[in-house]
Amino acid sequence: MGWIKKTIVFILGLIAVLAISFFVFKYYRSSKAENIKIPENSVSVIRLDVDGLLLKMLKNSLSNYSEYYGSKQDTSTIGGKAKLWNIGVHIPAKLYMFSLSDTSHHYYAVLEVTDRADIQNFLKGQLGLSQDSVFQGLEKGQELYSKKHVQALFDDQRLILSLGKDQQAETMLTLLKSDQGEWVYANGFGKTLKEIQDTDMSFVDKKDNWATVNFQNGRFDIDAFVKSSLLGFPSKPVQAVIPEDNVLYMALNSDLSLILKDKEAELEKLKLPVDSIYKYVGNFATIELKDKEVLESDTIITYDYDDNFEMTEKKEINQVEVPSLTFQVMASPHLLGYLPEKMFYKFGKDFHNGLIRLSTDPAAFGQNIDLQPSPNVFVLSYQKKPVSAKYLGWLPNYDKILKGDLNGIAEGSNSLRLKGGFAFENSAINSFYQIIGSK
Repeated sequence: MGWIKKTIVFILGLIAVLAISFFVFKYYRSSKAENIKIPENSVSVIRLDVDGLLLKMLKNSLSNYSEYYGSKQDTSTIGGKAKLWNIGVHIPAKLYMFSLSDTSHHYYAVLEVTDRADIQNFLKGQLGLSQDSVFQGLEKGQELYSKKHVQALFDDQRLILSLGKDQQAETMLTLLKSDQGEWVYANGFGKTLKEIQDTDMSFVDKKDNWATVNFQNGRFDIDAFVKSSLLGFPSKPVQAVIPEDNVLYMALNSDLSLILKDKEAELEKLKLPVDSIYKYVGNFATIELKDKEVLESDTIITYDYDDNFEMTEKKEINQVEVPSLTFQVMASPHLLGYLPEKMFYKFGKDFHNGLIRLSTDPAAFGQNIDLQPSPNVFVLSYQKKPVSAKYLGWLPNYDKILKGDLNGIAEGSNSLRLKGGFAFENSAINSFYQIIGSK
């Protein structure tokens, strides 16, 4: 029986070697990630714990083999198409993206190039980017690829990834050429905030606003803190009962005049005279999308020649289906006259219980509004319903999410602590994999 003992010792030894090798490799990657730098003038940073998420998905795959490997996929793929080690750049243990402006939502990542040809294949074949031939500031060996909100600039050493609405080729070129001499370590950004440590994904800015997302099996959880001069919370917040037939419900208790004055330019496009109305708004507003559609009549005017070859006007009534969408704002009733009858849809208007109400749905005006004391100054509730597909289809992977809630409690007059999460229909599979890995 000596061979059995030797076999067991060999297997145990092999397991020990593999375990030690794994932890050494993990330590090496973590140590290398500690040296990642970002520009000193960065105003906010998003961090993704790549290795931590891969380990979570690996553990989850052991009990869900067919979901992960049934179609020859593994936890190191993006969308089941490209392996992380075959895209031409080194993916660090922790991926950092930074913003250089507090007035935009443009983020950059600096990655180490490992294979130029693989980069080109990945950008064109997997991400669908096209080489940009318009920008004239490139030097020999530099290539710029772009598509909508994604741009990638690279040479033989580095790749600059940019996510944002407007192309920032000049900024990307500056980042590519930088020797990083005056850059700072990325892991020092938000280092004093214990809430964002050891999380799957985090956001932090120089004002110590922060948010975290942790991806569990079948759900992801959100925790955040926001402080802003645009927020002005009342001492006694209120909320309404959320109707069961709502797809989406969002309510905010805050001084709405602060937001109106900040968004004056955008609201002028809707022909709303902010300077005449902001003094007469209160501190409560809601948005509701119900699981139904309503018919809306629209008059179409055309012109044609009659038998006498004279131009005549013709009116046609066209009925279209629109969502049952309702806005409610605490405000003075005289502001009803300032509101247009049609924005993106036609809205009926009334005033009830201190709230101006605009709705595409005539049935909304027969409902009473009962506001009750609440600890929450912010509420968001979502549940998947048939109408979701038509009006929320622009949201990525919305169809995989079953329901979600996000609640906010005031921590001072202009500070907010948010907590909540969203559940997926498939409760067994890690939510991060469902977002980026599964089909």
